[in-house]
Amino acid sequence: MAAKASLAVVPARILEMSRVDLVTKPSSSSVVPERRLTWASRLQDLDTIKRYAPMKVMYYRTTDAFHVGRVKTLVQRPEIFDLARELIHGLDGAMVPILADHHDDPENYPDLGDVTLQAKLMMNAEQLSDHQKKEILAAEEVARCYAPRRGPRRVQGYLLLDLYHRAILKDSKEAQLVSLVDKMDGFCEALHELLAGNTPFAEAVMNYFVKTFALDRLIRKYPLIQDMFFDPRNPFVSPTDDSRGVVQLSDLFRGKTCNARPHTPETVACNTHIPMYELWKRVTIEHFGIGALIDQKESY
Repeated sequence: MAAKASLAVVPARILEMSRVDLVTKPSSSSVVPERRLTWASRLQDLDTIKRYAPMKVMYYRTTDAFHVGRVKTLVQRPEIFDLARELIHGLDGAMVPILADHHDDPENYPDLGDVTLQAKLMMNAEQLSDHQKKEILAAEEVARCYAPRRGPRRVQGYLLLDLYHRAILKDSKEAQLVSLVDKMDGFCEALHELLAGNTPFAEAVMNYFVKTFALDRLIRKYPLIQDMFFDPRNPFVSPTDDSRGVVQLSDLFRGKTCNARPHTPETVACNTHIPMYELWKRVTIEHFGIGALIDQKESY
């Protein structure tokens, strides 16, 4: 029997904008052309959106479609999913993979695209609010385009627009868990680049270390799932918190154990002692093949 879902309440202030305001000058992170959005082309459209698009060169660049698949796979791993179900009371486990599968759908809307953590960190409060408004309006338009003739689209009983609202507002346990794994994938992508010698990704790595995965930041950003962060089994160990173990990036390059160079099966096998990254590598190899980690797509 399909699970039932209720519509998330969207603050009225977010919906005050005219739909005309949704059309802005082209975003540097978007490569989506003007075209009709259809449910059948959802994944193909996500596959046209590059990850870390503002970076001129990303050795192992992926797309939103690949990213969504990896986030969905990661969030269902026992190391994350079983721990979450044990510690987060009332978590809707059936919703989690569905939400992960659709959390980036609104990025298919023209001129929205994938916005990196670095770009958001450069925004002030007003700009962040405006961006969220655009995300909400884009989500509404995408949901309308994906709706069948008989009414709003549902995915295994869940209202698609409700899933979009949850992913944007991050106001539920399920959405915060998916968002956390989404950030994990972004961090690991950047770290993988840095360990391959792509030094412009150092800023992204440090931003994730300090602005996302510091314990106090995790608690502030994800209060509904914070019990996970105090369990020693969690893979989201904060590298910046002394009580959880400090990771010095310089240690990864000493003795040529993880010397910065394009990845090979040998470098990928190197243990960095960063639980998130080690789990991320295992999941990528098991589900997508080692080629996703060592086949270089771009160069300087």
